[in-house]
Amino acid sequence: WAFFGGAERELKTDITIVTGTPEAARSAAREAAEGGFEFLKVKIGGVAQPTDLARLLAIADAAPRCRLILDANAARTADAALALLAALGDLRGRVVLFEQPTAPDDLAGMRRVREHGGVPIAADESATDARAVAELARERAADVVNLKLSKSGIAEALDMAATARALGRGLKIGGMVETENCMTTS
Repeated sequence: WAFFGGAERELKTDITIVTGTPEAARSAAREAAEGGFEFLKVKIGGVAQPTDLARLLAIADAAPRCRLILDANAARTADAALALLAALGDLRGRVVLFEQPTAPDDLAGMRRVREHGGVPIAADESATDARAVAELARERAADVVNLKLSKSGIAEALDMAATARALGRGLKIGGMVETENCMTTS
């Protein structure tokens, strides 16, 4: 965290609720909340939109104090992402970030979701290098850039972080399928 310019000595992390049934999502959310997690990252887009909505409602019910990060992994159109956010109603207020709602090259769609969705947008698959981060900022397509060392390498991730900061974008450090050992500092 210090290498990337972090200022805090404690971090709050999320836990991922994978795709599946609303019942499985409810169970996973309850377990995560009981385990002390405040942020639930919910994978969406791998199923029909009504199932995603049912899963999100089940998660919200099972973990009423948790805040949500939606991660579509580029699986939705801008219209579908906006429709899902609208369908959430008051629950949308608990969504703190919507990660990669549209295809990596659909920056206009990401900008639409950012401008009309009422939640901050994070770029993941769209943020491949520092040049892409600059384009995301120029197109006003994302508020936050998700850095992944396994995606870009350390040197490029540092360039991406510097570019994002210079252009007023927030940073998030994420992972792919690294082991627990790889994702911790102890």
